[in-house]
Amino acid sequence: MAVKDSRQHIPDTFEYVFSQYRAGFVSIAQSYVLDRDVASDIVTDSFMYVWEHRNELAWDDNIKGYIYMAVRARCISWLRSYQAAHRDDDETDRRRNWRIESAIAVLDDDNVSGRIFSNEVHAIYRRELARMPRLTRDIFLASREYGRTYQEIAVMYGIKVRKVTAEMQRALAILRKALKDYL
Repeated sequence: MAVKDSRQHIPDTFEYVFSQYRAGFVSIAQSYVLDRDVASDIVTDSFMYVWEHRNELAWDDNIKGYIYMAVRARCISWLRSYQAAHRDDDETDRRRNWRIESAIAVLDDDNVSGRIFSNEVHAIYRRELARMPRLTRDIFLASREYGRTYQEIAVMYGIKVRKVTAEMQRALAILRKALKDYL
């Protein structure tokens, strides 16, 4: 009686394991690499590795275990390669996102932009007040700063209400022109 070599059954066993367990191994690999195509490639490469090294393996022991270990090793290798390749990208993305978020926060903060523009507006306002003719400036300040009516201002300066109105229009035109970019 001839002794049967168990290696004669390797192709049948391999084909059976491939057809029965490939989808399960792809699911396992996908759970690690999070990409179905990459997982499928890893599993195919793992099966190919096991097939190429079939003469070195003890098929009777646990062929599924060998394939699982090959899939696991390739997943780890792929993840390390991916991590190394994207490490610089991740750092750049983190910095860029931080800059963008900071810019949005500053731009979205009305208090910051209000303070910046407020200082500029006040400087222009003071400069234009200083340039106005004395009567125009005094009438404007009496109305806007001290809350006096046109009638009260007219009495204060001994002029007609119509003159107060004209000087107020003149002051407002000067300020509107100087502050046109902020209005």
